[in-house]
Amino acid sequence: MNERKRHGLAWMRRAERDLSAANKPGSFPEHVCLFSQQAAEKAIKAGLIIEGLQYPRIHDLDQLRDLLPPGWSLPNTHPNLALLSRWAVGSRYPDFAD
Repeated sequence: MNERKRHGLAWMRRAERDLSAANKPGSFPEHVCLFSQQAAEKAIKAGLIIEGLQYPRIHDLDQLRDLLPPGWSLPNTHPNLALLSRWAVGSRYPDFAD
């Protein structure tokens, strides 16, 4: 296994742990949203790493998704990730969902 793939798979393991945290019974809604966003972000970044592509340090899932090369189904299956992106930072503040 090459180094890019190994690094990308490490990111996927982190994404899976975030998703597991999001699905934990009794989780607060803001935690579910934050961990879901983080899982998606890490999964996209894993794909970019495996492809050998550089990416900016951002939390905008649409912008990250659009960096994936042709052939990845994510742009077609998830054309709008903006709502989930909002939770990357917003969920950290008590008045965000008010």
